[in-house]
Amino acid sequence: LGIRGKDWPSPPKGYEIGYAGGIGPENLHSILKEVIVAGNGRSIWIDMETSLRIIKDARDVFDLDKCYKCVEIICESELYSHPFFLRNRVTLGPSKLSKSMTNVITIMI
Repeated sequence: LGIRGKDWPSPPKGYEIGYAGGIGPENLHSILKEVIVAGNGRSIWIDMETSLRIIKDARDVFDLDKCYKCVEIICESELYSHPFFLRNRVTLGPSKLSKSMTNVITIMI
C-alpha cells in the first residue's frame, strides 16, 4: 500500500487531476469524501493499483474481489449506480442507487 498524503490539493485550472497514495478498499469511503471536496466539483480520478494486488501461489496478482469491493463502496457513496453486469457478483450487501451524479470519479486500475 502506498503512503497516504496528508492532504489532497485542488486541481489547478485547465488540468484534470487524480489522487493516489495509500488509497485502498479499507479507506476508500473516507478518502472519497476528502477528494470530492478537494476536487471542488471537477472531474477527478483515483489510483489504487498497489492496494488491489495480493500474493497468490507466490505470484503478485490483481485481486478482482478487492476491485468489486471498491465498486460497492463507490455505489454505497451514491456516486454511481451499481453496474448492471456486476449486480449478481458483489455480495457485500445492497447498494444505494445514485439519484444524481454530482461528481465524476474514474477508478484507474
